[in-house]
Amino acid sequence: MTEISVVASRPHYKAHIDPIIEALGLDLAVTPPRSVRGLSIVASGGDAANLPSRAPYVYVEHGAGQTYGGNPHSGYAGSRKHRNVKAFICPSERVAEIWRATYPNVPAVAVGCPFLDPWHLGERPIPVDRTVTITFHWKCKVSSFANWAFPHYRAELHHVVDAWRRQGWQVLGHAHPKERAALRKFWDSIGVEFVENIAEVYDRSHVLVADNSSVLPEFMSLGRPVIMMDAPWYDRSVSIGGRFWDWDKAGYVVGGPRDLTRINLDWLTLADPFATERKAVVEATYAYSDGHASARAAEVIHRVLKEMT
Repeated sequence: MTEISVVASRPHYKAHIDPIIEALGLDLAVTPPRSVRGLSIVASGGDAANLPSRAPYVYVEHGAGQTYGGNPHSGYAGSRKHRNVKAFICPSERVAEIWRATYPNVPAVAVGCPFLDPWHLGERPIPVDRTVTITFHWKCKVSSFANWAFPHYRAELHHVVDAWRRQGWQVLGHAHPKERAALRKFWDSIGVEFVENIAEVYDRSHVLVADNSSVLPEFMSLGRPVIMMDAPWYDRSVSIGGRFWDWDKAGYVVGGPRDLTRINLDWLTLADPFATERKAVVEATYAYSDGHASARAAEVIHRVLKEMT
């Protein structure tokens, strides 16, 4: 059997690969890019680019497959910078079609989100305390849409925290891994517990508040409400799909921190006014939410391995 290597420069990339490795019945550690053997599994464009020029690999989407128009960046669906890729493992048919259009001879298979399998199978804890988590994307310069909204909210977030605590809610802080150090300091400075691992956020939270991130549809797929934070640089006159502006019908959308303070979290969770729209967004974002995405991804890799032997 052809050897398999896992290349993941960041923990959240590895988190999307690990369930697939488990479904394959393997126990693999991360391999340095220049030490790969056989078939590599990667979950970022940067990791794929760092592989030896002729090293074959399978590319796993580590998010919902958002795109920002124009010439796709190497980290987004449709990028033309992949070389020697043997298959694309995708969350949805929409993302798979984008890859097929760019690489018509490479299989692109919609499997769902392997990372979410334990929650979709009911194997993870159900939140007990009334808990809301606030998180932000990172300073991504690919597009104004890809950029985080944190500067627009920072100065008044302590008022938001105070307002929700008065409602009897526990407030947690989180951050995209690329902004973890900076936001950990910020959350500490206003007395908010920082939760590093997104899996713990999902285990503990009834509500998720985020600007632009794949964690939004992931959390929606758990059947829980989300609040989406807009920023002035998110141009409402331009529609690019995904968070802008397909997802916003599936959750409470705010334009600034004062809007957050006015939200009654008990009403949001009990009335759940966005449940129907949320389900529609989840169905559009993930081909499956049945807890078996990892097994489907493993089947794709088995087919690639068979063709390589």
